[in-house]
Amino acid sequence: IRESEPEFLKAGAAGALDALPGGAGDETERTEGRPGQARQYKREIEIFKTREFKQALGWCDYIQSKRRMGVMIGYPGCGKTTILREYMKRSAGAKYIECWPTMRVSDLLGQIAGAAGITASGSAYQRVQQIIQGLRNSDDVMLIFDEAEYLKKWDVTKLELIRKIWDNTGAPVVLAGTPELEA
Repeated sequence: IRESEPEFLKAGAAGALDALPGGAGDETERTEGRPGQARQYKREIEIFKTREFKQALGWCDYIQSKRRMGVMIGYPGCGKTTILREYMKRSAGAKYIECWPTMRVSDLLGQIAGAAGITASGSAYQRVQQIIQGLRNSDDVMLIFDEAEYLKKWDVTKLELIRKIWDNTGAPVVLAGTPELEA
């Protein structure tokens, strides 16, 4: 390697990340010939608020204000989670629940109760009833389920429980997932 090669090439594989501008252990890029000056990199992704992005936030507002249940479908990486997280920043009552492929009914009920600040214990039926009672007493809670296609694993029982909770409370619900959720 020649002396004029960039530092990350001189460092070899083990130190390549540390030598790269902004790599592991370096949060700034050093400007050659100007010691002490550094370029700062942003730590968060800026969101470009497209027309579709604004429409999706408006849709979430509609679901919450009308106390509806809605489904947001999109391919992986299209921005569903980004939209939902941005909406949560704007709405104090929005409660985010990330669904997992390994989630069982008891896990889901625990997540719903925890997100809504409800103490629930006992059998699945008892926990559902406690969640329903807690949500009836709260006008501002909106339940947002991201990666909801995972709730269909094995059967649709988890989706049916969410529907029963909505039927009995009117608490707004958003289910967001991939096209697999529709199938």
